[in-house]
Amino acid sequence: MKGRAGDGWLVAPGWIEWDVDPVTAEVHRESPKQHWSQRLIDKNYDLVFPLTHIPLGRLRRDCPKWRSDRRYRALGILAYFLFGSEEWFKKQGQNFLDLLSVPHIHALMPRPELWLKPFDDWTETDWNTCGLSALWDIESGVVYWAEGAHHADEMKQVGKPIEQFIGSKK
Repeated sequence: MKGRAGDGWLVAPGWIEWDVDPVTAEVHRESPKQHWSQRLIDKNYDLVFPLTHIPLGRLRRDCPKWRSDRRYRALGILAYFLFGSEEWFKKQGQNFLDLLSVPHIHALMPRPELWLKPFDDWTETDWNTCGLSALWDIESGVVYWAEGAHHADEMKQVGKPIEQFIGSKK
C-alpha cells in the first residue's frame, strides 16, 4: 500500500480503513469513507484516542503535516498529559498556533470497550457515556475536560480545567 496511516479514516476509535486505488495501490487522501467519522466531525472533534495519528475535520484540513511528520502529533497531544502546565502552554500559545494552524484541538478519549465498535453502531447512551472529551484551547493553554461526547463549541461551558474536573469527582 502506498500511503500513510494518517490518510486512513476512523471506523471506530481503534479501527482504521483506507480508500485504496485497486490498480496503483495508492491511498486516496480524501475519501467518501470519511462518513464513518461524520458524527465526530459534526461535533468538531480533531482527534480520537488511541489513534491520534488520524486527524479529523479542521485539524486534518489545516495541519496536513500532522499526517506526515510524527513530531506534530507528539506536540499536539502533549497538553492532554502534562497536567498543571497551563501557564507554560499559554506562554507557548502563539508558537503552537503557528505550528498547528488551529485555535484548539478537541479530543475524544473513549472507553476501551468501545474501541472496536463502529461509530455508526454507537447508541445515544454510548455517545453520552463514551468516556472523556477534552478541548485544548491553545491560546489560553487550558484543557477543558468533560464526560461524554460534546460539540467543541460547548466545551468551555460544560468542561472544566483538570483541577476542577478531578475535584468535582470527589
